[in-house]
Amino acid sequence: MTEAKTPGRRIIFLVFAGMGLSAALVPASLPLVADELGVAVPDVLGAVPALFGGLLTGVMGAPLLVRSRPVTWVLCAGVLAQGTGLACFALAPSAPLVVVAAGLVGLGFGATEVTASASARALARTATTALLGRLMLVVALTAASAPLAVLAAGHAGAGRLALLAATGYHLACAWRLIHDASFRGSATPVPTPHRSALRRLPAGVVVALFLYVGVESILAGWSAVTVETTLGLDPSTAAIGTSAFWVLISIGRLASPWVQRHLRPARAVQVCAAVQTVTLGAAIVAGPSGVTVAVVLALAVVACGPCYAILLGHALTVVSDRAAPSATAVLIGVGAAGGALIPLAATLAARASGTRDAGAEGSAAAWIALGAAALLLVALARTREHAGPPEPSEPVLSPRPDPTTVSPTTTRHP
Repeated sequence: MTEAKTPGRRIIFLVFAGMGLSAALVPASLPLVADELGVAVPDVLGAVPALFGGLLTGVMGAPLLVRSRPVTWVLCAGVLAQGTGLACFALAPSAPLVVVAAGLVGLGFGATEVTASASARALARTATTALLGRLMLVVALTAASAPLAVLAAGHAGAGRLALLAATGYHLACAWRLIHDASFRGSATPVPTPHRSALRRLPAGVVVALFLYVGVESILAGWSAVTVETTLGLDPSTAAIGTSAFWVLISIGRLASPWVQRHLRPARAVQVCAAVQTVTLGAAIVAGPSGVTVAVVLALAVVACGPCYAILLGHALTVVSDRAAPSATAVLIGVGAAGGALIPLAATLAARASGTRDAGAEGSAAAWIALGAAALLLVALARTREHAGPPEPSEPVLSPRPDPTTVSPTTTRHP
């Protein structure tokens, strides 16, 4: 590594850490924000699908923007959008504005996710996987620790201070991006999704990815609210649920290589989906509150951990090196769509039931997640039967995780 590249790498690590902040702070702050606004928690739960809907828009829109703007320009705009959204989220005087602010955070997150990952690849030159693996670790560590700041601020009587501090962090990152010449010179074009790439991918895996990200997004988006309702914690303490989510899903991701050594990709995700189905069903049967519910939901989160990398790697084994960037962009978009639409279905189902308490909304979300996990089993059963070997005329990529997801992405997934 030359000395000239070092500043660019520092900036990209800071940007990825900021993505971890955004991914964790919105769901972690929902009970506290609802309490400070004097509204019921269900009134602000629309922020979850709004966050992932914004993420989808950013993921799909960033490749179009870079056709007429430099990648660093779009990256800086994404960072600023995250900071602005968090500030609006902290200062919003009503529940509808909280939802809109969450959408702005997601929009910035999506644009940052795509452009920062492309820039990271350019900075790495070689050993891209190693660099991106470290960047994903930074996201996970930041997302696991950020809710603790919400907890501390809430107990100090300044619940939204953590959100404003994160805004300052994003503004500082944007300033560094603008003034770092070595980073500006490192960016490369962002892969654009094409329908032709979608046709090359196994249909069952694409459907499974949509469903899986939806399940994970429900578990992530409702993490603080779930802890509040199941364990009876007060709003200023409920943020610990989001920290727990990130720790648990990181454990699952660390187990992914072991799982892949012992099971074929489709079978591995089927096993994880079966665990999710059983644990979500057990949580529904056990009732809306209690330690048992929290424990079985924790097992569901761990079971989610290995799935994304396995699904994406399995899909990319049938794609040539030349088509891989476009196929990856398509898969990111499919995952983001699942992350937006399945939580939205959970929110709409709760509204249709006419109930307005967090426990009832959590039960509706659990039912939707249970249905998605069960469909995931069906989708992968068909994939295992019909997915054929890659075309011999095309070089085959070895399975690899997608480098661009938080939660929400992704992405993340936020």
